[in-house]
Formats: sequence, structure tokens, C-alpha cells
Amino acid sequence: MKAISPRWSAPLAPVARLALSFTLTALVVACAPEAALPVRASALQSLTAAPAIEGSDTIDRQPVFSLRFDRSMQPADDAVWLVDGPESDSLRSDARRGALSTANSARRIAITVERDPEQPFTLRVRPAEPLWPGQRVTLLTTARLVDDEGLVASEDAINPQPVVRGFRVCSPSDCRPTSRLSSPRVSDVPYGLKLVRMTFDRPIVPAIEGPVVWIERTRDGEEVPGVGHLDCRDGRAWRCVRFVPDEALEPNAEYIVRLGALVDSDGRAPTPSTHTFRTGNRSRAELPSFVNAGVCGEGERSSPPLCIDVRHGSITVSARSDYRAILQLRAGEWTTESDVGTTLRAVIAPTIASAHTPIIATLLAEDATVARETRVEPFTTPARVARVRIAEVYARPRSSAAQEFVELVNEDESSVNLQGFTLRTSSGRSALPDVAVPSGARAVIVGPTFDVRGDERAGDAPIAPGAVLVRLERTIVQRGLADRGGDVWIEDATGAVVSRAPLSHPARAPKVGVSLVRGDTRMREDDPASWTYDAADSATPGAPDRLR
Repeated sequence: MKAISPRWSAPLAPVARLALSFTLTALVVACAPEAALPVRASALQSLTAAPAIEGSDTIDRQPVFSLRFDRSMQPADDAVWLVDGPESDSLRSDARRGALSTANSARRIAITVERDPEQPFTLRVRPAEPLWPGQRVTLLTTARLVDDEGLVASEDAINPQPVVRGFRVCSPSDCRPTSRLSSPRVSDVPYGLKLVRMTFDRPIVPAIEGPVVWIERTRDGEEVPGVGHLDCRDGRAWRCVRFVPDEALEPNAEYIVRLGALVDSDGRAPTPSTHTFRTGNRSRAELPSFVNAGVCGEGERSSPPLCIDVRHGSITVSARSDYRAILQLRAGEWTTESDVGTTLRAVIAPTIASAHTPIIATLLAEDATVARETRVEPFTTPARVARVRIAEVYARPRSSAAQEFVELVNEDESSVNLQGFTLRTSSGRSALPDVAVPSGARAVIVGPTFDVRGDERAGDAPIAPGAVLVRLERTIVQRGLADRGGDVWIEDATGAVVSRAPLSHPARAPKVGVSLVRGDTRMREDDPASWTYDAADSATPGAPDRLR
């Protein structure tokens, strides 16, 4: 055989050497131990939310999200987001980009993010305010969440992706009682503070003998001398607790509020929550004065500087002040207080029917120093009427405005005639006709062209068998229910408010094809959190409500 010419073999040598190099490199990489591979991210080990319903993604209104990674994390601003709404491709895209779109940014929920001092691999995420019953929320991480070495947090270490997890908040009736620090609510608290108050969204009672509330200095856990007791009486239970320190607190110190053994009517303890406040350098707060409230709202009576809304079972007093203050109301043995602010609103409930009721309104500074006291001319509370309340409001039908309705439920022990009652909004009213509603029955108030068969093609439900149909001669409240939202209420013949649905709150605005229903009657009716959207994203005219 003829030998290969050297002039042909020379060019092949570099190619052979390059191929051999690639082969050796591949063998080295293939045989290298896993630990030698470059780590591209800090991996998430677990994500839990507590309190939560076991075996589901349903959480309580005041959850603590715990994110545990395989490394110690360094939380920074915009490192973690909590957004109103379910998981979506849009949110995943925003998390990868590290910036929320305009639409998603408007749905962002305020949170605090802290590294657990005892478990540096774990981050604790808490919403700044209680979430809404039935709400869907999504927790996301961004590229700003890194570990101590600067590696980005991810679902796993090999395929870096932001953490995106969706949760559903419990329904009003399933949620545990929530609490909030209603006084003080400022960052620079006067150290001469005379009152600490915790408010609950439903009545609570002591579970056992012992203290119901106390405060401790966070730095060393030292308990502050003082007196704590239940307050804001509501029937046989209470809606708040107060603590009065025996002496001035320490300036520039953080304090934590501790709750004793308290339960609601179902025996459920309030959601465990951390409530802290920090004192400043001021010994006292500015003394406030009443500011003329101006024109009182619909259904309120003017008693300058106050506006008073009297309805069956409650008295609401509103006022304004020039400095941050607390409005305290006393009516006989009843005492209640507003939150701290300059726009003040306090509610006395329940009240006694046909009672001659004098009220003393006291303006307190934010440290609870008495600034001004005024007496309201005594008036007589409304006589007892049947317990009729609004149970469901359908303001934005899928088919046409003709399918709007307002559903009432008769909670009285006997039949009720609706003649003399008025259905109202801020833009109109409808006098209800001579129609009897049996005890425990539901009445559906509709306009003249409402179709009881519903609209199956569009998705509007028919009226339930056995429901009482209350057909008006004209459109509901003259112009119909507002698509943008607005309170809907029932008045009796004297003009007193019997029941109200708070559709004016942005978190409870009408949705297309979805009704708003009363979720928990133990919570105040005017608390938007006591309402929720139909669980099936539809409506149930005349049928029992579906709760999320």
C-alpha cells in the first residue's frame, strides 16, 4: 500500500488533537462528582403558611408565610411580593423581570419580610393588615432575594425560577377571629401612653380565668405593670381588650402586646398575631379639638360637631379632629372607642329598643389624654322591628340589568310584611310593596322586567323554588344598582336603617355575574370582611348562600 504523503497528514494533526481535547473534557465532566458542579441558585426547601386548613392551600386572614431555603438569606426591599389574585403567567413574568406591571402593582399587598433570628435559612412573611375572607393571593420572590453569597433564591438550584405560589383565604364563617392593634397606631408613640387597645372582628370571651391582655418590653421580655380587661361589650361578649399602664413607658423602646386565653362563640382562639409598637421621645401627644363635620351623610342626624346614625341595634357617631385622636362614646354602661385618626367613627351596639339614650362623646389624644367632652342631646332609639336583613346583592348580571336583585332573609320568629320598608342607595329608593315573608324565608326584590327563569345561556340563575318574589313597579331604587359599587340598605317607616350591605368598599365592589353575600352574622354588618362573593362565581336568588 502506498504511504500517506506527509503534505496530507500534517493538516489532520490539529483536527485530531482538537477532537481528543473535546473527548477528554467530556469524560472529566461526566466523571466529576455532583458537588463539583457549579451551583446556580439557592434552592427553596419548603413554603408553608400558618394557620392553614390541613391538606389544602386555604389560609387564615392573618397568616405567616415561612420560606425555608438551603442557605442563609438576605431579604431586601422588593425581594418578596404578595399580590391579590391567583397565580398567572403575568405574575410569573413579572417575578422573572423583577418588576410588577402597572395592573399587578395596583394589586400588591403590604407585607413585612424578616429573617428568622433562630433559623437564618427561613424567612417569615406577614401581611401588614388582615387579608379578606375568600380572597385569592399569590406569593412571589424576585431576583433581589439572594443568599449570603449573592446567589438568587429559586424553586431549585439547577433550574433557577422565581418562587410563585397561590393561596386562598378562608371564608368568613371558617376564619378564626382576627385582632388588630387599634390604639396606638402611630410610629412615634408618646411614652406617656395611657391606653393600649386590641380590637377583634367578632365577639370574644375569656376561655379560662386569668389575664386577658398585657404588654412586655421586647428587649428583655419585662412585663409592664398595669391593668388589662375586656371592653367594647357586645351583647354577652366583648369585641376588644384594653391595657392601661400604671406609669410612663420607656422612651425609644419596642413593646409587644400579649393576649390571654380568649375564644369566640365557636370556641376558636384568635389567630396568633404579633402586635408591637415603639415609643418615641415625646412624653405627651398634641391635644386635639373637634372640627366641624360639615354636612352629615345620608340618614345621619347632625349634632355639631358630631354626626349620628341611629339604626336598629346600633348607634354610630362620626366626627373630625385637627390632630390624631380617639373618639370615646359612653351611653349608660356601654363604652366604645374609635380607631386613632383625624376622621373618627365609633359604634355602640347592640342597643335597647325604645330607650331614652343620652351619649357622652369624649375626644382623647392619641396617648388617651382627655382633650374635650361633649354631651349629645338624649334621643329615643327606634322601636323594635322584625329582624329582616340583606343576605345577597346581585348588581352586575351577565345578561342584562333587568336581572339585578336584592335578597332579604326574615330572621324573625313570625311572618313579616314588607310594606313600610324602603330599599335605598345613595342615588335612589324603592318603597317595598304589601308582601308577607314567612319566618326564615327569603324574599328576592326585583324590577318589573326580571325573568324568574334566569338566562341559562348568559349564566344568570333562575329564582329558587319557594322564594318570595317582590316585584317592584319600577327599576330597583329607580336607576338600578350601581355597577361601580355603592352601599345598599333597608330603612323602616321612621327612616332608621335596618340592614346595610357595604358595596362601596373597593374590596367588595360588584363583579360581573357574581353576587355578594353575607358570610358571618357574628361580625358587624358594616364590616366589609363579613361579606364575600358567591363561592361558585355566580348567584343564588332565593336559595341558601354559597360561601367560599
